[in-house]
Order: sequence, then structure tokens, then C-alpha cells
Amino acid sequence: MSVTIQGNTSTVISNNSAPEGTSEIAKITRQIQVLTEKLGKISS
Repeated sequence: MSVTIQGNTSTVISNNSAPEGTSEIAKITRQIQVLTEKLGKISS
């Protein structure tokens, strides 16, 4: 799951030329990574 999310998000970042939009997406990407890590710990 996390690999797919990260792959899709990185594609969006590379396609987005606006610095502000990229930084917002980067913040969301970090939040997603943290959440997926927490979910992984809970499920394991």
C-alpha cells in the first residue's frame, strides 16, 4: 500500500511545477508515510 501511495505522490510532485503546491504535497506525503508506518505497527 505505502509503496503505491508514495509512487503516485512522487509522480504528482514531478508533474507539479508550482513550488507552493509541491511543498504542500511533500507535507501530505510525509503524513501519509507516518500514518502507514503506524498502521503497519498496529497490524503486525
